[in-house]
Amino acid sequence: MSTRVVTEFQRHTPSPTNRSAPASAPTPRPGRLRHLIALALTGTVIAFVVFMYDPRNLFEESAVDDAPVLRGTATASLSSLSEDYSVDGTVSFRDATTVRFIAAPSAGSGPGAAPTDSAATVVTEIVAAGSTIDSGDILWRIGLEPTVVLVGPEPAYRTLDRDAEGADVEQLEASLVALGYDPDATLTVDEVFTASTEAMVERWQDAISAEITGEVSPSAIVYIAEPSRVGAVAATVGESVQDASAMLDITALDRGLTFTVPASDRDTLSIGAVVEADLPDGSRIAATISEMSIDDSGGAVVWAVPDEPIDSSVDMVPATVTWAVSFGENLLTVPVGSILRTDSSQYYVEVRDADGTERFVAVSVGRSSGGRVEISGDIAVGDTVIAP
Repeated sequence: MSTRVVTEFQRHTPSPTNRSAPASAPTPRPGRLRHLIALALTGTVIAFVVFMYDPRNLFEESAVDDAPVLRGTATASLSSLSEDYSVDGTVSFRDATTVRFIAAPSAGSGPGAAPTDSAATVVTEIVAAGSTIDSGDILWRIGLEPTVVLVGPEPAYRTLDRDAEGADVEQLEASLVALGYDPDATLTVDEVFTASTEAMVERWQDAISAEITGEVSPSAIVYIAEPSRVGAVAATVGESVQDASAMLDITALDRGLTFTVPASDRDTLSIGAVVEADLPDGSRIAATISEMSIDDSGGAVVWAVPDEPIDSSVDMVPATVTWAVSFGENLLTVPVGSILRTDSSQYYVEVRDADGTERFVAVSVGRSSGGRVEISGDIAVGDTVIAP
């Protein structure tokens, strides 16, 4: 471009030695001259930029044309493929239940009674969080009256006294006999609250420093199904409590891992499967699924038991739960990038033979993971494939 501009300038400018030039020959004005010079310089710059932008101009033309095109290769090989899954979960003590204070119906009605004296509603003793509790242990005292743990499935919901009948009477008798309060074996464990039952209750009340009445108020007992653990403690010594005040939580003894799997991934897990959980301290635990239930969204709520006890001062620990689903072992695979797809959804792999010849081979593709994909077709283990 600059050459053309310069030549045009020369054609319209008279030579200083040519005195025979016509007087009418055009003489460029200074402004036009500057314009032409600017165009020439611009053309030169553009040409230079174009030259430098294309790195092929730095080489001989024959060298560029003859340079081989380098393409990456990989090997068709046997692999094990699996798919990884991950969800958020929690490590916690199972079956946490909040236990509340139950006020006695009237003053002096038995251990745990709440007299009109306000001092009798003050917590004077309470078990520590993390404690293991079993039948006969005292959970707390309101005033002087204790609330005691006993074992059994029936709740304490009424005052038991002479001539009361029912399954809760039998449960009370069985618990107190197991604790040794019928040393002479004079009591028949049944559903009737007899004089013998009353005498056994009085021995028990004396032993736990409760008011000796021979009656049992629902405020005196908390039934548990098996030895358990005290979780969070809500009440504190010196606090005044009212009927239904939360006192503490009772949990199962061991921690478990709980998490929810979306409906789309529900079939990837089953009871007995093993998952892993990464904890905030950097440790990883394995857990075996023991229970699964379906939630309202169709997902699965999963409970898994850790293979080893988890030591932590925190009741609930967040966790990242992972598991893998195997697609199979010894599967013929190639890198995902070596798969070519046509508009008609036919898949190909470009194979390079030992003599350097390259050919396209039609294949069927299966599952993929870790950057490799399962294939089948006229291709064998060890074949070299083009993998850009």
